[in-house]
Amino acid sequence: MKKLFFTFACLFVLFSFTSDSNRIPWQSQRQLNWKDFKGEPDYSDDFRAAVTASSIQIRIRCNANNRLSYDVSADFIKDKSWVKEIARTKYHLGHEQLHFDITEIYVRKIREALSHIEPICDNQTLAHELAQEIMEQCSDAQQRYDNATKYSLDPEEQAIWKGHVDRKLHELRKFEAR
Repeated sequence: MKKLFFTFACLFVLFSFTSDSNRIPWQSQRQLNWKDFKGEPDYSDDFRAAVTASSIQIRIRCNANNRLSYDVSADFIKDKSWVKEIARTKYHLGHEQLHFDITEIYVRKIREALSHIEPICDNQTLAHELAQEIMEQCSDAQQRYDNATKYSLDPEEQAIWKGHVDRKLHELRKFEAR
């Protein structure tokens, strides 16, 4: 039996250089589908059967009243995400969706962390540092997920992670974008 592996590519940006038509913002009522994966599969790569690319986009700015404001979002990047025909199953799509959901968890953690600092311009550097630290945690979590599920090959571990991710999204629902 040929083994299929899946990979996650996480892109962290401060400002978006990707067109809106190439991004799908994370939304609780919208799940990914295979039509969202617009990238060209790498058929020379025998290791990977699908790649999910998502980004955490952060915009932290200071306004004229010396007030700090921020926007943080999780986006799926269509043209960087791809799937080979052999992997187009509901189960494997669930694996890819969890990668995107993990990105959303860390977006919410960034929003939570930023909500605890005084929103004055003097804290702009602190806000960037907090966001960077949490983005690194996101990258680590994505790798732990792939390692634990053996890149989707362990359905039992996949189910455990699904429960964990769903609980975390629920715990952090206060920080979901409105």
